[in-house]
Amino acid sequence: MIKRIFISKDLTELAHLPAFCAEHSIDLIAQSCIQFSAVSFEVKKPFEVVFFGSVRAASFFLSKYSLPNGVEIACIGETTAEKLSELNLKVSFVGKKAGNPTEVGEDFKTWLGDRRVLFPISSVSKESIVKVIPENQSEKVIVYETRAKESQLVNLDLAIFTSPSNLESFLLARNKVPQQTIAWGNTTFQAMIDSEIQATSTLTTSTELELISVLNKLITQ
Repeated sequence: MIKRIFISKDLTELAHLPAFCAEHSIDLIAQSCIQFSAVSFEVKKPFEVVFFGSVRAASFFLSKYSLPNGVEIACIGETTAEKLSELNLKVSFVGKKAGNPTEVGEDFKTWLGDRRVLFPISSVSKESIVKVIPENQSEKVIVYETRAKESQLVNLDLAIFTSPSNLESFLLARNKVPQQTIAWGNTTFQAMIDSEIQATSTLTTSTELELISVLNKLITQ
């Protein structure tokens, strides 16, 4: 029986999960295992498209850089697109399966054509989308640093890992991995395999609604 769930996202990032857990009398621990800080960056070449792999990348980038007129915005998936829309930003390309960055990368490459793209990224980015685009057509800039924030988490029935860096920090703090785990997408799933952790489920679209659908099935088993 699932009574205590951990997700490596802060409560402020969650719109639906807290209510779901309350409805099913599940104790929810929502906190990131990592912390972030802005770094100085320089954009060296003109670009026609900017690709955001997360809302965080967009926030750190846009706090220091104003997008030139005519630049189109692309992003990894629905959740990021929704947050960007809340910032009054028009998104022209949205990945269909945020949980599978390689597939999103191929779709994005087709959509991009021969235009130049800028990738604002984290210091620990796996660069899954970046690798798909030819180097002479893209530029990447590290706009924020990701560091471990060790937290002690006990008596977990299920853990939801939302990124490889969150997983790494969770393990660094010597936390015990519960029997049931959920990977936020393929990149995190691969990081779990590398750490010899078996994922109970892996999200495809990497949205809260998909997560709740998976949890619904797990708690009724």
